[in-house]
Amino acid sequence: MVAGCGNSSSAQGFRRDANRLCGRYAPKLVVDNPFAPMAPSLSKGVKALERMHGEFGKLTPPPNDAERFREYLRFQTEAIRQVRRLQRFAALNEPKALAALPTDATLAEAMRIPAYRRYDRGMAALSRAYLASTRKGGRLAKELGFKACRSPSFF
Repeated sequence: MVAGCGNSSSAQGFRRDANRLCGRYAPKLVVDNPFAPMAPSLSKGVKALERMHGEFGKLTPPPNDAERFREYLRFQTEAIRQVRRLQRFAALNEPKALAALPTDATLAEAMRIPAYRRYDRGMAALSRAYLASTRKGGRLAKELGFKACRSPSFF
């Protein structure tokens, strides 16, 4: 637990605690190997995002930031839902897509294989939706002074 969580009564303490949370969770949200299957990394990421969200919920914002912070928490909940969708899609479709690929297939060859093409297009669509929504999270983080929470890895 971050020192001061749930007790961050001053604006400065609130921002400090939020930035510490983001700094602590950032390494857990990095995809270990972008060429490895995505489902395990996404599953790990969802768990980290859920823990981080739970700890954010324990912070006490100053009155001037309370509504914006509630909006940020609602946004986090929606972002977690979107990452879960990505994880479920990958878990269901990635094994079939990878099994259909010849070992040395180029991307152009892979895109001609229906199972892989469906997987690729589905992941791309879900990823675009998630990344588009992170702009709102970045805006809210900036407004709240959460400098460590403004990358696309976060909400």
